[in-house]
Parts: sequence; C-alpha cells; structure tokens
Amino acid sequence: MRRDVLDLFRNGPWIALFALAVLIYIQLALRSGAMLYYFNYYLTMNNVFEWIDNFGVFNGVGLTFTILGVTLSRPLVTRLGKRTTFRVCLLLSAVCMAAFALLPPDSFAMLLALQILLQLTFGPTIPILWAMMADVADYSEWRTGRCSTALAFASIIFGLKLGFGVGGWLNGKMLEYVGYSATGALSFTTTRGIVMMVSVIPAVVLLIGVGVLYWYRLDDLLMKQIEQSLNARRNELDLARTASSA
Repeated sequence: MRRDVLDLFRNGPWIALFALAVLIYIQLALRSGAMLYYFNYYLTMNNVFEWIDNFGVFNGVGLTFTILGVTLSRPLVTRLGKRTTFRVCLLLSAVCMAAFALLPPDSFAMLLALQILLQLTFGPTIPILWAMMADVADYSEWRTGRCSTALAFASIIFGLKLGFGVGGWLNGKMLEYVGYSATGALSFTTTRGIVMMVSVIPAVVLLIGVGVLYWYRLDDLLMKQIEQSLNARRNELDLARTASSA
C-alpha cells in the first residue's frame, strides 16, 4: 500500500485533480453556506409564490438546470474533449458566479436568469470530474504497471470531503470577519461581505481551479493511447495465464 501511495504523489494528473476537487468543494460549501444569508439580508423582493418562498424557487430552478447541464456533458465532451470542456465550463461558471455581485437586490427575474446560466455551465463538470478520476487511475496503471483504481478514487473523494469541510469553516470565519450578528442590525459592510461570499470569492476559487488544470495533461488523445496500451497489456497477461494453466 505504501508503494501505491508514493506512486500517487508522483502522479502529476492525480495531484492536479486532487487539488481541483478540494477547490471545487471549498467554493460549493462557502457559497451554499452564505446563500441563505444573501436572501435574508441582501435581497429585498417579495415572494413570487404564496406557497413557496423565493429561496425554494431559486434552489429548485438551480437543481433543474444542473441536471440539464449534466445531460449536456456527453455531447460537449464528444466535441471538445473532457479537459477542454471542464476548463471552459469552470471558467464560465466563475464568470456567472462573479456576476451575482452586480445584481440589484430587487430583481428576482435577473437573479433566476443568472442562476440558470450558472447551473447550466457548472452542470457538465459534475460527471466529467468522475470520468477524469478514472483517467487518472488508468494513467497510474499505465505508468507503474500496478492497478490502484480504488486508491485513486478514494483519495480524490477524500479531497472532496476535505474541501467541503474547509469551505464550511471558511464560511463561518468570513461571516465573523464581515461582522455578521444574528441579534443586531447589519451594516453595509456586512451586507456587501455576504454578497462577496456568494459571488466574487467563490468565483476566484474556481479560477484558481482553472489554473490548476494546466498541470492536468491527460487529453483525450493521450487517454486513447493509454487505453489501447492497457488493453494490449491485459490481453498478454490473459494469454500468459492461459498458457501456464494449460
């Protein structure tokens, strides 16, 4: 097991994907944790429906278009490749996220439109991230001759959980930093700080993730070559086992 762990730390694409997983989930935890404060203390609009509040509508629409974005991942990957699609979608997501800082507090239509754009652009990254985990595992096997798929997946999933924990911790620290108090009136500085927590700050975290992808060099052409090499290697092993047992 120790040798497999050392192999991971020599695996550049794994390091890049681990760092990217941490960053993505930091922004998810930070932004989702601050969103309710954004609705309660920044937005000033009345509920659109009597039977559900605006926060519920916002989240429901976001989930719907996230699912639609996920379904778009296959045609986008077929046309652009996994790495390019992932990079472009993260970049567009960061731009849409940062644009929340410019929204007026009384326009629910603009808020929903931006939410739709954000979730459509972020949705394709969800299945692509898991596909890239498999590519990292195949790259490790191709490079070392040892299969460590479970370790590669488990370590990156740990990165997701680590990012979520760090993001939640940062959320509390930032609320404290901007002077949030549940018992008193909020200042303009506090309100703007909350707006930044759902817009510019998580957008910057995603942009760092786009930069990290520079070290992820597994494009579709290389992965096709790796797949062919691994298939040939496995066929040779199967033939050798068959011959030895005959």
